[in-house]
Amino acid sequence: MCHRSIMKFVFFAAFVVGIATGSPLVELPPSGQVLAEAILNCEVQVAKLEGIQKAGDATVNGYVKLNRGADSFVYFFTGPSEAAHPSMIAITLHPMRDPLRPQKEEIEFHESYASSEEQFVAWRKRVLFEFGRGFATGAYEAARKESAGNVQ
Repeated sequence: MCHRSIMKFVFFAAFVVGIATGSPLVELPPSGQVLAEAILNCEVQVAKLEGIQKAGDATVNGYVKLNRGADSFVYFFTGPSEAAHPSMIAITLHPMRDPLRPQKEEIEFHESYASSEEQFVAWRKRVLFEFGRGFATGAYEAARKESAGNVQ
C-alpha cells in the first residue's frame, strides 16, 4: 500500500467508521528526541489496542482508534526503510464542533524521534501534508453525505 493510500485510508476511516468509546492506554515516549526503544515500545502498545485499525508501507505505519463523540487517536510511526526511523507522531482529535473548520484546541500533536531532527522534520512534513489532505477530503465527504441526507 503506497504512502498516499495509507493517508486516505486513515482519514477516510476517521469520518466513516465508528468504534466503541474509550481512551487508549498507551505510554507515549517524551516529546522530542528520545531513545529508539521508547518509540518502538509505544508502537507495540498501539498495535495491541482493541479496535485499532492499521495500514502501512515501507515508510509509515498508520494506526487509527476512532471514538464517536469522544477523543479519537491517530498514530504514525516510521517504517524500517524510512531515514527518520524510528519516529512517531500521535494525534488526538477531540470532538469537533465543525470538521470543516477544526479549531487549534480540537487537535493535539505529540512527536518523538530517535533520528536526527532534520530527518524527522522531513518525514513529518510529508506525513502531516498527507494528513491535512486526507482530513480535508474526509470532512468534505462527510459534510456532503450529511447535507444529502437532509435534503427532502
